[in-house]
Amino acid sequence: MVNRVPWFYKDFNCIGSGCTDNCCIGWEIDIDNKTNSFYQGLNGSFGERLHSCINNIAQPSFILNDERCPFLNNENLCDVIINLGEKHLCEICKNHPRFYEWFDNLTELGIGLCCEEGCRLLFSNDEPVKFVTFETDDENQNINYDNELFSQLILARDTILAVLQNRNIPLLERFALTLTMGEDIQDCIEMKKYRYIKDLSWQYKDENFCSEIITEISKGSNCGLNKTEFVKDVLQFLNTLEPINDQWKNSLTEISNKLPVIMNSNEKFDAYHAESQYEYEHIAVYFIYRYFLKAVFDEDVVSKVKLAVVSCVVNYIFDINSWIANNYEFTLLNRIANTKAYSKEVEYSEENLGAFFDACYINDIFSYEKLVSMLLD
Repeated sequence: MVNRVPWFYKDFNCIGSGCTDNCCIGWEIDIDNKTNSFYQGLNGSFGERLHSCINNIAQPSFILNDERCPFLNNENLCDVIINLGEKHLCEICKNHPRFYEWFDNLTELGIGLCCEEGCRLLFSNDEPVKFVTFETDDENQNINYDNELFSQLILARDTILAVLQNRNIPLLERFALTLTMGEDIQDCIEMKKYRYIKDLSWQYKDENFCSEIITEISKGSNCGLNKTEFVKDVLQFLNTLEPINDQWKNSLTEISNKLPVIMNSNEKFDAYHAESQYEYEHIAVYFIYRYFLKAVFDEDVVSKVKLAVVSCVVNYIFDINSWIANNYEFTLLNRIANTKAYSKEVEYSEENLGAFFDACYINDIFSYEKLVSMLLD
């Protein structure tokens, strides 16, 4: 089995009490059946405590106490680990914030941006994110999908990542190219002409071809888009999603009310933040790496590339707001806080992520034309 990870994956360790957040607070914690069977078979006082703190209706889960896991003690340490050892954590607790995606002979792994230590590792290096592979003795998975489409999507994703990390091209143009290539790939998928995706992948690797594409789409992007109203609409959409943290809705409302000031400050922020533009490149690369290949299961590339670009736009708006609020300073801690908050609210709710993907098709806010105009006008 081939495993692929970002270069910093091996360096990740939970920083525990050194984290300003806590993965054991504010989350519903489902328990996999194998671990739950072990828990239910335990005797003694700790076994009784486990039994009383697990909701066994439908999907087993821990019964939270004021949003806290019942096994998070007063020192913010895990009583399950203390009493049973780390090997007896449920799968979610054992793996989080790591994520996995399984294919026939490939497993891809990463660290979710909901974790501030994961964010720190990602953003502390301004070099383009690299991915490394290694082999294990694990057996290949028997997963049902179209192998031809999968092989074409692998090529396409490699090209999109190369475009996103090509710093000879202005950042916003890279985002526009990502959206455009996504639309082109989607056309191939809908026509069942998967083999043409390979041709697209080679074309978009050519800088001259990309330059021609930018020239062409720039001519059609001048639609008089009111960028402030566009961003306001995006924030309002996010405000319709189910919040994990109520503070998120407050932040969306606050930023929406301050949008005229924020949007008028973007050029000054860009000048201040010029050496850190790579952060948005990293965010886009993360989302493409994590979600793009899922299109082999649902044949939906467009929503995956839009998620990457919109995520960068929203983070950018939050960043300007933080910069203004912090007397025109923006630190790595601000970067981590904004990215983590966005990731938790959008990525770590299946309902919210599904609502975003649906909106890419039914909500005019996320039309290709508006997104490109936002980037290039």
